[in-house]
Amino acid sequence: MKEKLFKFWRVLKKPLLVLVLIYAVMVIVTLPTHLKNRKAVETIVFIESQRIEMRDVTGENLPPEPDPNLVDATIEGIDANNNWIRDDVELEIFKRYPNDAVIRSAMLQYAMALQLELTQVFNTKTYISVLEQQGRADSCISDKFPIDTLWFETPRDFFEWAAEDPKNEEVFNQEFRKSFNASNQARDLVHGLVFNTKDREKKEEDNFNKFMSSHGSDPREDCDIDPLLLK
Repeated sequence: MKEKLFKFWRVLKKPLLVLVLIYAVMVIVTLPTHLKNRKAVETIVFIESQRIEMRDVTGENLPPEPDPNLVDATIEGIDANNNWIRDDVELEIFKRYPNDAVIRSAMLQYAMALQLELTQVFNTKTYISVLEQQGRADSCISDKFPIDTLWFETPRDFFEWAAEDPKNEEVFNQEFRKSFNASNQARDLVHGLVFNTKDREKKEEDNFNKFMSSHGSDPREDCDIDPLLLK
């Protein structure tokens, strides 16, 4: 019986060793991909969880002035108060909009989304997650510069009034352009503050060229903080 088992083992030993070796090679080869996919999932969860807080908007969480020699020394820059808004960008937004918490909140949210692109993107999935956050923030900025319809009870009244007469339509177009330009200026200001060096510009360009893909929009509310809470 022992001799039969021994012979059986001698026959199976080599095939089993080959199978074990193949399995080990497959594990070694696929491990980096597995770890990268796992990291991507964890990073996406982190990106989607980031929100500005009320204390960021009110200034209770303002960081100290960063060392000028360190502000642009790295792509990620300085974030002493750990709110994922670069300190120099955050302080500049407060300087530009000291008395308008509604607009400031939208700009800080956009700055956070852009900073996440600089620091968290390493594949298509993480890039798309960041773009969805940027889409929310972009829409939030637009929401803060609505067409001035304050002299009407509802926006619908304004549209109906504009359709009644070509002169009214021109007033409507003027108000629309004013709103559109104001939101673009705010958006461009934040973008320019965040991507203010060649290395940061290159990071943005590389992300687009390497990882851009079609994607949807984030179904959540545009603004992290309800503007009604800031008035």
